[in-house]
Amino acid sequence: MAYYNRAVKLAESQVGGKIMGFTSKQGWTFRFNKVTGEFLTTHPNGHIETFFRPKSGIDYFLKQVKQYGQ
Repeated sequence: MAYYNRAVKLAESQVGGKIMGFTSKQGWTFRFNKVTGEFLTTHPNGHIETFFRPKSGIDYFLKQVKQYGQ
């Protein structure tokens, strides 16, 4: 349950401070917590699609920005 709660908290977080994020042209939401290293994506309909800690941390998030960002 703690895993789910962390995912929901990140999904609902506003971008700023320790939270980086963007929404793709297709409507997917991306979030990255710089402190915990957690990465999340949500489907355009709102459900959480991906939640994990990438080994490469912020580099992984920045690659997502380059690939899917606007």
